[in-house]
Amino acid sequence: MPRTVPSTLDLSTVTVAVVLPGTGSDANFVDRVFRGALRSRGIDVVAVDPDPRGVVRSYVRAMDAAARSGPILVGGVSIGAAVALQWAAEH
Repeated sequence: MPRTVPSTLDLSTVTVAVVLPGTGSDANFVDRVFRGALRSRGIDVVAVDPDPRGVVRSYVRAMDAAARSGPILVGGVSIGAAVALQWAAEH
């Protein structure tokens, strides 16, 4: 059953963003891409290095762990963006 999603997002409750790299990339790259915009809004960045034994699984685990502390933003590049979008749609 689809969840009802609010039409607006109150970013004042979000303090962490998890960002995921694409294939052949790493946490350093996505950190550099997203950090400036997120930090300017007071949001801390968690850039995830993929586990080559299970890239998608490692991304999902990182987002799940961060979300245990409260609402998070998620984003990424390439496959990282796709995994982030799927995770957000499910949560």
